[in-house]
Amino acid sequence: MTNEEPVRRFAAVVTWGTVYGPYNNGPNRKQAWMWIAEGEDAMNVAELLRPRLSTARRKQLEQVFRAVV
Repeated sequence: MTNEEPVRRFAAVVTWGTVYGPYNNGPNRKQAWMWIAEGEDAMNVAELLRPRLSTARRKQLEQVFRAVV
């Protein structure tokens, strides 16, 4: 994202993962920030978000869980 604040707020709420940035994506481009979670952190965030996901996104998440296990 090009707005740092929501990325940092999300990271603070979920308490897992790490915020990286700012990254410069070239001249005349805005700086960008990323939140990344891997391994157990990613699984914890997925479980936290699962009840709030649409049916289609929940199915995608289930496919990821099956691939990981």
